[in-house]
Amino acid sequence: MFINPQGGVDLKGYGASIPFFKNMLDKVGVEMNIFYAGNFKSATEPFRLTEMSEFNRLQTKDFLTDMKNIMVEKIAKSRKMEAAKIEGIMTNYDGRNGKLALANGLVDGLYYKDEFEDFLKRKTGTEADKKIKYISLSKYNGLADIDEGEGKDKIAIINAEGEIIYGSDELGIISEKRYIEMLTKIRNDKKIKAVVLRVNSPGGNAFSSDVIWRELEKIKESGKPVIASFGDYAASGGYYIAAGADMIVAQPNTLTGSIGVFMMFPNATKLMNEKIGVTFDTIKTHPFATGFSPFLNLSDKEKELLQESTMDIYDLFIDRVSKGRKLSIDSTKVIAQGRVWTGKKAKEIGLVDELGNLDDAIKIAADKAGIQTYKIVEYPTIKEDFISTIIKEIQKGQGGEEAIKLFSTKDERKLYEQYQSLKGILRCKEPNARLPFIFDFN
Repeated sequence: MFINPQGGVDLKGYGASIPFFKNMLDKVGVEMNIFYAGNFKSATEPFRLTEMSEFNRLQTKDFLTDMKNIMVEKIAKSRKMEAAKIEGIMTNYDGRNGKLALANGLVDGLYYKDEFEDFLKRKTGTEADKKIKYISLSKYNGLADIDEGEGKDKIAIINAEGEIIYGSDELGIISEKRYIEMLTKIRNDKKIKAVVLRVNSPGGNAFSSDVIWRELEKIKESGKPVIASFGDYAASGGYYIAAGADMIVAQPNTLTGSIGVFMMFPNATKLMNEKIGVTFDTIKTHPFATGFSPFLNLSDKEKELLQESTMDIYDLFIDRVSKGRKLSIDSTKVIAQGRVWTGKKAKEIGLVDELGNLDDAIKIAADKAGIQTYKIVEYPTIKEDFISTIIKEIQKGQGGEEAIKLFSTKDERKLYEQYQSLKGILRCKEPNARLPFIFDFN
């Protein structure tokens, strides 16, 4: 491992910084009516508090510490160092320049690019006057893809990537609209002998999550084993859809669980009445005829009904997890509460069965199905190359040049991701089961 002499290793532990919007909303005259189930369900905190609750502070510190420990363990093993030394490096930021990084064993040498290429030529037996043949990351990624295998039997990989949004037809989004037809097709395909549900989702709409869960149950009922494989996130609705799987496989640092539900309903009466000068008067035939409007105060009865709906969905979520993971209702309630766990801790408490990657999940699926030779088929299918598809989707909303500029720098990409995450929170018109934000760990 080498870095430029003027470079450094940015090794300083994990941190999370969460924005809070309550003061801003108060200033503009908007109050958020919030209903939630689970003490650790922190998705609503930025809209009702000005700092983290003690519950959220506890869970965030716990999973950051877990992730840090996993990272330290991996670095210690690969660099042949003591964990205590790595902790010291992070505490003192002792990889901040090339000399320190080398002295502390984080790298093996300080090379300029030409020196690094000389090293590669020696390692590959390339003559000094010849150019090194490189391969692009995109091409390498294609060559390193999952081996599709042989035989007439198939294992289907269902990619559940992105937020869960009701009725959406967007790429990179999970919705019942896109997935029901696909899951039905998989269930009826006699050549598909097993399913691997690859989840990388912070969750989202509770209704859509339950519909997708039901379709996966029907696949199980047809005799095909369903194995869940977790990526970066399998939280809230993302965990919900996988809760009934025959087996769940997660990475040690997968953000897992967050079994809880929330609903947010804005009250903009102060904004409209006092800031803008717009008032509303109503006539109605029944008590709720004009209710649930952001321009009218919620009555106590309306608040009661919304909290009741939230609790009903939470109880259903608990039931799905309890039956799927073969846990008692009481023990499930203890580990639920909207709390986020790492994959490592989730295995200890029964939310995950095995630690491993996608390949491990595929092997388990093959074993459960009793097949040795098989082909891999992936869903949803993309009919054109990925980059072209993404650019086309972006261009639907803005000009081509501006769309490409949007992703021209790391900061712009980060802003776009934060915007998408906030948009997902604000489109909450129904009960949701999702993480508060996609944490950008530093």
